[in-house]
Amino acid sequence: MSLPRPLAAPGVLSIDPDTRTVIVRPAADADGYAKLLWRQGHAALVKAEQTRGRSGSNTVWAHSPGHRQVAYATPGQEATLRFKLSPDDYREITNTPDLRAVVVVDRATSRILNVSFRGSR
Repeated sequence: MSLPRPLAAPGVLSIDPDTRTVIVRPAADADGYAKLLWRQGHAALVKAEQTRGRSGSNTVWAHSPGHRQVAYATPGQEATLRFKLSPDDYREITNTPDLRAVVVVDRATSRILNVSFRGSR
């Protein structure tokens, strides 16, 4: 097993207030290699979901300032990641000024490792 070779890439957020879901997609200005790894990582998540194979090794967690593993990703359409948040986490994250996402992909395995929600707090 090789060590992870992380690559951070910007993500774009959209919010679905009805379901308290934050949706993340690759930013238009992310480099092509990061977008390729994202697509491959998303495909692996889709495959794991179809085979009910979610495990600790292929779960993509979202982190927010001061909190780890606030929600896990489910693959959405058009290579998006969907994070359904608890009411408290949703309120905190969506009230964060200048909210943005940083997606970490692994160059060694073409997997999405995690997503960090960040802001200017």
